[in-house]
Amino acid sequence: MVKAYPRSTSGSSNPAIPFFEQPVEGELEMDGTEQILFEKTDDKVSLVEGMINLSSLKTGDRVIIREYMQTLSSGQYALYTEETFDGPHPVPLIQIATKISMHDIKITIQQTTGTNRTLEFSFTRRRVE
Repeated sequence: MVKAYPRSTSGSSNPAIPFFEQPVEGELEMDGTEQILFEKTDDKVSLVEGMINLSSLKTGDRVIIREYMQTLSSGQYALYTEETFDGPHPVPLIQIATKISMHDIKITIQQTTGTNRTLEFSFTRRRVE
């Protein structure tokens, strides 16, 4: 089920109403490599918001969530935050909200130890008008 978010119209005179784009959601089976959960690849000023459900992690499992951004539209990604989660987590629903950027944003996840798990995720981009 997709939750409806308020949408502004193009050219809205009320900048307080955010423009939410279509969510990207699903399940991702971990395979030991760094995998992309969400990527914004245009020069529209926006931020990325989302959730990752770590409920399926067991003792011995470790995942790393990384967030990358570009400084210049033609530049390379730079890591700006990284967080590691080990085993069952007492609060398994992880909320992510990136910084505002007018260039590319990428969020990845990698399981580095344990049995490969399938994780649920949901992301959306909020344009800043």
